[in-house]
Amino acid sequence: MRKLLIVLALAATQFPASVKAVTYGDFVDSPQIQYPEVVPVWVSGNLCTGTLIEQQIVLTAAHCIYGRPGPIQIAVGGASLNSGKLIDVTATWYHPRYDASFLQNDIALLHLNAPANVARLASLPSSGAKKPKNFTMAGWGDDQNGRLTGNLSTLNLNDQGLVATKVFRGLYNPRTMIGAGRFFPNEALYGGGCEGDSGGPLYKGRNGSTRVLVGVTSWGAEGCIQFKPTIFTWVSYYVPELLPAISQVKSRAIQNPLPTGRATPVGIGPTTTTIRTISTTTTTTIRPISTTATSSTTTTARPTTTTASSTTTLSIADLRLSLSHRTSTLFGRGTDLDITVSTDASALPTRLCVSVQSNGAAWPWFNIFGGGNWQDLGGGCLRHIGTKGPFNNYYHSPEIQESAGVQNWTATVTVSDTLGRSSSANYSWSS
Repeated sequence: MRKLLIVLALAATQFPASVKAVTYGDFVDSPQIQYPEVVPVWVSGNLCTGTLIEQQIVLTAAHCIYGRPGPIQIAVGGASLNSGKLIDVTATWYHPRYDASFLQNDIALLHLNAPANVARLASLPSSGAKKPKNFTMAGWGDDQNGRLTGNLSTLNLNDQGLVATKVFRGLYNPRTMIGAGRFFPNEALYGGGCEGDSGGPLYKGRNGSTRVLVGVTSWGAEGCIQFKPTIFTWVSYYVPELLPAISQVKSRAIQNPLPTGRATPVGIGPTTTTIRTISTTTTTTIRPISTTATSSTTTTARPTTTTASSTTTLSIADLRLSLSHRTSTLFGRGTDLDITVSTDASALPTRLCVSVQSNGAAWPWFNIFGGGNWQDLGGGCLRHIGTKGPFNNYYHSPEIQESAGVQNWTATVTVSDTLGRSSSANYSWSS
């Protein structure tokens, strides 16, 4: 849960970003029994989440399928991502006013070529229903460490509409969206959506008790350690359009079916891009909680307990690196080095390598491990294995483990892309 990333200084607002898996959530022991209607959605090798509202109809996010012709598949009846039965999607519908830049009207339908035959379905809310104050979200995406666990996760959330209005400003539309999150006050963190959660359900009430589908996971602030709420599409607003659209997508499946075939091997595969946070003391970026978002802007600094420094950017043609850092306590005393690769629309990053020095000597104690759309190659290098990222931005955050005492750090980052270009940047700080 949770398409969701770059910073463009536009009128102190922020463009959306995709979301990942549920952060700070709880694993579902038997998803095929407890949440059989919440299904992984595989789109061109990317992972989203969807919800069965009929045995052959899945509700998900538009940004999961927009611009992707297929094949698309869902999986049902599995206890994890690497189990279950794959069913082809033969037709899709997304809202005709879907806006990929601002993630407005981020809602879509999938038609399956065979009934899912699950024991429980989600129900749509009534048109014009009042927004509840308590929710449950579910998703197959990453956890707060950017790790795709292969498990379905859930989390109880509260209404955070006022906070969403304050931090996302004009990007958050309370008439068509729900701002929700689980705020942990002592840690100043919000639990919510992450990569792979996009398109997943937001249910009315706690613990999924009602299975009334009031929201669809849409976007949030970049980064899976979240300091802002998650934004969901408010389903009740769209019910008058969804009902005829269900008939339309059924008809389209007969008249003009999509190509079928395996969208991805069954198993833990690449995820869609979503919430990633590039933090400086004054800016942060939002992205869809799963896949194809397009530009971004700035907003006020997130309330964090970490310290962030200035960002340096080296630009070579249309391949760019942006580096910043923030303190971390994941492995004891340490630093997160936030790396963002920006490309033009015609290129993808291929290889990213990092080396770190402390007081002029090579420092071996940092974790460049993969996750999301990155695969660990060893030797401080990663290979990008995903598709186009939101806004053509690609993010990774190695953890540097520090020892006691003042140290002067230098990180050297190099990146190459599919056009044969390369870029490198040095970044220095003290601890």
